[in-house]
Amino acid sequence: MRKADEAKAQCLLQVERQLQASEAQARQAELRKTHEVDAARIRAEYEAELKQLQDKCEREQAESAQAVKEKEEKIRRFQVAQDQLHHLAHSPSQPVTSPVPVETPKITPQVRDASDPLTAQVAQLVQIVQQLQSNQTHIASTEMVHRTDKSQKIAQDGRTPVKSRSTTPTKTDGRKKRAVKSGGKGDDCYD
Repeated sequence: MRKADEAKAQCLLQVERQLQASEAQARQAELRKTHEVDAARIRAEYEAELKQLQDKCEREQAESAQAVKEKEEKIRRFQVAQDQLHHLAHSPSQPVTSPVPVETPKITPQVRDASDPLTAQVAQLVQIVQQLQSNQTHIASTEMVHRTDKSQKIAQDGRTPVKSRSTTPTKTDGRKKRAVKSGGKGDDCYD
């Protein structure tokens, strides 16, 4: 009976060991499954966050490119306005050949942000250039009207206009030419 009890005990011990091993395997499988689910969830969250960051980066790059483009356009308009202002400031008044005023295209700057000093300067320069162009056109047309009125008055009086300040050459000494202009005292000029 002892042998039977020992065999029974060994059989029970073997069954118990198998049961413990299968429970350990089940626990490991459950842990593996939980780990895989967690890893899949973390991977999905990571990919979603990565996609959001990529979208945000693309938007910021597009906005940055647009901002650079706008700045370059502002700088270009600023330089054009400066060139126009410089040209107007350094060009002599030229009379208009027809009494019809010339249309000058008006540049209307699009001011997005009034706090942007470059935009404000561009807008101010454009206004100054437009005012100068308007003034120059007005002066030229006024000069033309004045000349027309003067010509008509001379024609009515029956007189011919007298040319003033004719230049007559005088002596030359080899170094400088001296020309005397008629029309008043001290009008000598050296060329």
